[in-house]
Amino acid sequence: SIVGTFATGFFLISWFGTYNIVLGVAFILMALGLALLLHHRPRAVAIGLLVALSLSVGVWALTHSLNPCTLETNYFCIKVREETRHGGPVRVLILDRLVHSYSSLEDPTELVYGYEKVYAEATEYQARRAKELSALFIGGGGYTFPRYMENVYPGSHLDVIEIDPAVTQVAYDYMGLSPTSSVVSYNEDARLFLERPPTRRYSLIMGDAFNDYSVPYHLTTDEFNRRVRAWLADDGLYLVNLIDGAGASFLRSYLHTLTRTFDHIVVVPTIENWRWSVRSTFVLIAGSQPLDLEALAEIDAGDGSALLAHRALSEEEVVELLAAGPALTLTDRYAPVDQLLAAVVRNQLPEGVVAPTPTPENWDHLP
Repeated sequence: SIVGTFATGFFLISWFGTYNIVLGVAFILMALGLALLLHHRPRAVAIGLLVALSLSVGVWALTHSLNPCTLETNYFCIKVREETRHGGPVRVLILDRLVHSYSSLEDPTELVYGYEKVYAEATEYQARRAKELSALFIGGGGYTFPRYMENVYPGSHLDVIEIDPAVTQVAYDYMGLSPTSSVVSYNEDARLFLERPPTRRYSLIMGDAFNDYSVPYHLTTDEFNRRVRAWLADDGLYLVNLIDGAGASFLRSYLHTLTRTFDHIVVVPTIENWRWSVRSTFVLIAGSQPLDLEALAEIDAGDGSALLAHRALSEEEVVELLAAGPALTLTDRYAPVDQLLAAVVRNQLPEGVVAPTPTPENWDHLP
């Protein structure tokens, strides 16, 4: 059993995928059962073999037709589907359960998610200040925002760290990333990449590696933040989006940890009722210099909303958030992100669904 466990984890999943492994185990168990029956009832075994063969072919065909994965890798069940948004076709990238990216093949500047629009506004803010615009993306997904920047800010230096090479290939094959794109991809763990001495100081570092409720804890810690800071320009911005619920336990601890590295942090909820929602998306923007919110009020992502300036929490609201409950310092030795997100995972409701009987006094007890 020990050999089987390690063989599955290190080899079999890579070679065959989980669906084929489960199907193979079922066939092996069926074959063992028939072999044992052979000693007692040979005629019954012959009939059983014919029935089993017919069933096997049917099950194999059904399983492969129902397999939801366009591609299954060591990291994700990758699914790609077509949708229509605003009258035009878009490609949708799903990593496990999370709809990670919407990409318009016709218009690479189209952004769907609120956090992407906040990223776009922060990028324009930096473009007006920096002599040279450069960005490092932690997590590639559908490469929606690298495509956006490549089209809106031609000549900018764009690097992507994406741990799964298959995700990068899917971006080329399905999500509209051009084979001649100037975007450079590094298929490795972001922590290992940033542990190296900096080869460039980026004006923007954008985190988008938190997949659904599965958060790689080593990208949330104080030690990791210090490595991000080392690769960031003096006037650069570190943007990261994360999911949390009404209790904001993970958000609070992550924010508290971030304050140990960065002097100025802005918290931007992407929905208005984030205090009562069982699941909300937040963008945190960190840097060594304060953001000019008056200048940001004049910047939008093309929809006239100026989401960043209008949704950003005030300093008083940030203090209130940090004081609303325990705020852990996340470190390489102790980063219980799964426990901090446990209440959000239990609910698994759509973003914006309101939690029951909410009051500021019971944030930590809300689902």
